[in-house]
Amino acid sequence: MKFSAFPELPALTLIFALAVASCGESLNERLLKAAADGNTAEVKTLLNNGAYVNYRQGCRTPLLNAVIGNHSDTVAALMKAGANDNERDCDGKSPLLIAAQHNYSDVRDMILRHGEPVWTPTPTVYATLKPASAQIELNKQLFSLIDNIVATDGGEKEDPANVEAAKKLVLQGADVNARDIGQTPLIRAAQNGHIKVMRALLEHGADVNAQDDRGETALMIAAGETDPDMVRLLLSKGAVVNLKDKSGSPLGLALK
Repeated sequence: MKFSAFPELPALTLIFALAVASCGESLNERLLKAAADGNTAEVKTLLNNGAYVNYRQGCRTPLLNAVIGNHSDTVAALMKAGANDNERDCDGKSPLLIAAQHNYSDVRDMILRHGEPVWTPTPTVYATLKPASAQIELNKQLFSLIDNIVATDGGEKEDPANVEAAKKLVLQGADVNARDIGQTPLIRAAQNGHIKVMRALLEHGADVNAQDDRGETALMIAAGETDPDMVRLLLSKGAVVNLKDKSGSPLGLALK
């Protein structure tokens, strides 16, 4: 029997493919670590050598690691290389939401600048393409974003990037009239005094006269807080002044 000094071609091809796969996995794991460490130079080198920018291991991707570590330069490098900013961690949080919740303003702004343009289908098309569970998750992220912007922004409630973050979630499919503990995003934003987010929600179809479980509207909340700018905004969008809850009308609250 005659033996060849080298494996037959198909076997050689298989060996080469396995070697490449092994190398790729190693590069990808190194990319995850470099992103977590904020080592932007290493991230660029690994990407140039074939590491996969959207590699996922468990709950993490390189972009999620960089965002969690608050490494804006690394985030920029990954986004420019095509990182998917819609990939979520195991809690369903997107890179944008994580950045907003931790008040990582530079990282948040980087994602907003470099993120993929969002296509907004009609409600009918959206219902066909987007599973109900995905929309529920987007709704949760919108409420969480509104809550955490106010809780962590150090009083800078008018930061336009926060508004853009909320808009992006809406454009991705979050329901501006969703309910969380009986409140809509507009009512929650009014409760937190976030007028620019309110304006953005109203521009995207939020029901100005929606009432919470106690019958309160955003106008009632604004009147109760004696916030004239908020009251004017809501009235300009069609808020009804004679809706009542157990405490009375908005005008009655404002006069107390």
